[in-house]
Amino acid sequence: THVFDSRTLAFAEEIKTLTAGRGVDVVLNSLAGEFIPAGLSLLAPGGRFLEIGKSGLLTAEQAAALGHNRRYFAVFLGDQFDQEPQLIQSLLRDLLAGFAAGELQPLPLRRFEFAAAAGAFRFMAQARHIGKLVLIPPGLPQTAADELSANATYLVTGGLGGIGQLLARRLVEWGVRNLVLVSRRGEAADGAAKLRAELEAEGVRVQMAAVDVADRRQVAALLAEIQADWPPLRGVFHTAGIVDDGILLQQSWERTRRVLAPKVQGAWNLHLLTQQMPLDFFVCFSSIAGLRGWPGQSSYAAANRFLSSLAYLRHAQGLPALTIDWGAWGDVGMAARLDGGDYTRWTRQGLGIIDPAAGMEALRLALHQPQPHLVITPLNENAAASPQLLGAAQEQPAPAAHAAARQPELTAQWQATPPSLRRKWLLGYIAEQAARTIGLPGDRQIDPAAPLHDLGLDSLMAVELRNVLGAACGATLPATLLFDYPTVETVAAYLQAHVPALASAAEPASPPPSAKEQPLEEQALEEQPLTEMSDADAEALLLAELEQLRSGH
Repeated sequence: THVFDSRTLAFAEEIKTLTAGRGVDVVLNSLAGEFIPAGLSLLAPGGRFLEIGKSGLLTAEQAAALGHNRRYFAVFLGDQFDQEPQLIQSLLRDLLAGFAAGELQPLPLRRFEFAAAAGAFRFMAQARHIGKLVLIPPGLPQTAADELSANATYLVTGGLGGIGQLLARRLVEWGVRNLVLVSRRGEAADGAAKLRAELEAEGVRVQMAAVDVADRRQVAALLAEIQADWPPLRGVFHTAGIVDDGILLQQSWERTRRVLAPKVQGAWNLHLLTQQMPLDFFVCFSSIAGLRGWPGQSSYAAANRFLSSLAYLRHAQGLPALTIDWGAWGDVGMAARLDGGDYTRWTRQGLGIIDPAAGMEALRLALHQPQPHLVITPLNENAAASPQLLGAAQEQPAPAAHAAARQPELTAQWQATPPSLRRKWLLGYIAEQAARTIGLPGDRQIDPAAPLHDLGLDSLMAVELRNVLGAACGATLPATLLFDYPTVETVAAYLQAHVPALASAAEPASPPPSAKEQPLEEQALEEQPLTEMSDADAEALLLAELEQLRSGH
């Protein structure tokens, strides 16, 4: 009924308030340090404190001093395995039976490939996860059924369209037994009755909901119904979308809004309303039109482009995310209605047609890779001659571009920035990297003088941020950088003083006027390098020099 934050000590007072000062009968503790006395303070008379941690254990004297019939037990499961193997065996059998009957649910988990291990540890350090994080070794065979659960619910928007029905059938093949299929027409959609009969014959519980995903209230009501009456929601597959083709001069806002609504507003509603749910999948079906455009589909291309941006946003927030830009599907979907001329234009640009079975197999593989955005489309013999399709990846960069590619990111941008703006840019760059490492919201502004540790930077994040900055400026930075220089300002000062590329890139200042010709406050300003001035100081200096020019000095 009540959930508390175990990363601060505030839970102790909150629980005392809820229990009118009595406390609780049982504390199961794995916390350490000052959290142990906080937990002990919650123990009611006659209560039991079960310690499963390995540090801060009470001595016999300390345990006896608890008084009021309070008892303390340090529990080590390894001893129970040795001393009572039959008890452990019976407990494990009870657990297996509970899972088989659907009475128990496994903890939520999120998988990371070994190649993404650094991201997994950062995700853990930022405490974004619910449940467990699991590293998967390379070469381990996987199927979509590895993560799709018969004891969970999966939501498919556009679920009664051609691709939605194809996806529903495949999810059932992969083991799903609870499906909510959303479309604006619901049960009245073409093929809905036949699909229901097929799925229910397989033992699937299915709901065909008439919901407009662009209407947040309708989506919220549907999700509330799922939470109340269905197994936990573990996956969202957003396939909804419409087209309204026409050249740009013929488009109106009403036509554009109609196309944007299901993909853009629908995806955003699902994103906002499921952020606190422990999803395993949040998959958006996009179109390659969002990547390369298509004649007459400006609004459709924009809508699909939004979905890839949303995937990167969710990925940065530590939420499950995958947007797939699909090519044209054969037999199903909007592209199945291509006429002869459209089909010829499509194939001339190097694009093939997706076989539905092959497309679903590609989806199965895509669900188990770490990238938030993929393009899946067959290519034909014309692909190599299609710069519109393959873009700059096929072009040979000029020698200058090769040199720029070899230059570290931070120093390259530093040199490309006007000298008067470099200091401000550097502060912004460091603040941005710090916010990303700590996991702060994208719109959170960091005070350059504020200690980063006060914002949540821990030792693991400090090492990561130091590595990010070192790679960006092409230098090996000290391991204690963020401890010795704990603010954005001090880190910037260190980089300017110790990274040769930043120091050598500074523009030499022109000789100042003699001190006799300047007021003392202007002398003080000029003694400070322009790159280190605040905007107000730089403006004051500029105005002073303009005034000198006007007066003929």
